[in-house]
Amino acid sequence: MANVRKGILSDTTDPVLDADVIMTAAVVGHAYQRLNSGKNCRFDLEVPFIVQQNGLPQIDLSGNGVAQQVADHHNALSKINKALANGGLPTSKVAQLGITPFYGVDGTKVIIGGSGDKDVTDADRYDPGVWSSDLSKELYDTALGNKKDDQGHPIHVGYQGFGAYTGFVDGRKGGQTNLMSTYRFKADPTNRWIPTFPNPTLDAQIGAAPDQRVAWGLLLKNKDQDSLKQQGMYFQDEDTARGGTPLTDKDIVGYVHGMIQAVYDVEWRKGGVPYEIAVGDKTTKLASCFTCSIFMEATGHPASSTHLGKGESWCVLHPTATPAVTPQDKARQACNDKWAAYCQQILTHGMACLVSQKANLLNQTHNVSFATLKAFLANKNTPQNAYDFANLILDAVTVSQKEYLRVINTIA
Repeated sequence: MANVRKGILSDTTDPVLDADVIMTAAVVGHAYQRLNSGKNCRFDLEVPFIVQQNGLPQIDLSGNGVAQQVADHHNALSKINKALANGGLPTSKVAQLGITPFYGVDGTKVIIGGSGDKDVTDADRYDPGVWSSDLSKELYDTALGNKKDDQGHPIHVGYQGFGAYTGFVDGRKGGQTNLMSTYRFKADPTNRWIPTFPNPTLDAQIGAAPDQRVAWGLLLKNKDQDSLKQQGMYFQDEDTARGGTPLTDKDIVGYVHGMIQAVYDVEWRKGGVPYEIAVGDKTTKLASCFTCSIFMEATGHPASSTHLGKGESWCVLHPTATPAVTPQDKARQACNDKWAAYCQQILTHGMACLVSQKANLLNQTHNVSFATLKAFLANKNTPQNAYDFANLILDAVTVSQKEYLRVINTIA
């Protein structure tokens, strides 16, 4: 059963502040883990470019809000690095701020799982090179809409709207898996949080009106769901062939991204490299969301680029049976177990960086939520309790906010 209470952490805390401290600890902890392991750590932001006559892109800061976004990212990175130093990392080990690879200049529209340990200046970190087979190239072109039907219309596969990333696996012998688009599904509610209703702060009232939500975690509102369908979003929770039933106020909705499906597939079929392709005309950011990145990191496929935007009810897929029986379910379970252990690791590191014997770096507004987080996880730092840490991250990203703003709000 889900935990129904006002806050993520208790019935007296503010869920927005709870989400702030959880995700800030995770971001700082992820940076700490990579840097402490001798790896680089870079968070990228997307800014507009102008393509010059020589074909080279030039940053365009003239757009509305762009300069503020850049300033906010610099602020967030400064605070992350202050926390890392507070946690004991030498000042030579710092997280860097970068810019996401430019969309489409070289025809590349992919995020790579597994190249994130390469130097940030290494072109191979971002460019997949030549696809390993004609079938791989065919699927890639199909994902981008370069293939046409008999009437000459572009063939579109899966979700094409904002944030439309499609999973793809290359380099595997013995066959090629089809494209894997982001889809909506009923998440496992075990030890997950649903806020006490009504909750106007989070826009979570239940009712029959079009602007009221039914299930927690739903992207946009009920009245917007038809638009998502028209853009190709697959609602697995409505698929009666898969046991779908109408959503209720006791349900939690999650979204499994294409890259995560690709990682499961690589684990299941024992080979290949996972990619995510930016598709449609509304998706240009060639960086993994933070929640995807920590899953990729945990499963041995570090992201080519990571941004600190929104996770938006990101979720893992749980096996269809417990314990897992089928090879596919066993692959999911193996990946999820690694991810949960990594969530436990980074939250522990991050909390120690935010409040140490040296200093308490929290804004006063966030002290109560942080203390409650610490108490909530007390005596749970064992392998058997890893999912208590992981589920907090899932709960936090149902509270919509950009991760870099959470960092700014949390750290003084």
